Amino acid sequence: MGTFTVGYFVRKAFWEKKHYWTASVAAYWIGICWDRAGMAKAEMMKGHSRMYANRLAAIPKGADPWKY
Repeated sequence: MGTFTVGYFVRKAFWEKKHYWTASVAAYWIGICWDRAGMAKAEMMKGHSRMYANRLAAIPKGADPWKY
């Protein structure tokens, strides 16, 4: 057992596992894109597009489209 140093930590946590850090950044970016796409679909379903017009027409008059 040796002394734990900052250099050892940087080498073990970052330098030797740099592909994990790259993969985590890529996964984060894909997650953000996925979330934005979901929000865009939700906005379209709320009635801002003709793509989901039939679903909007199926909601009873006066009902909240977010809770239906």
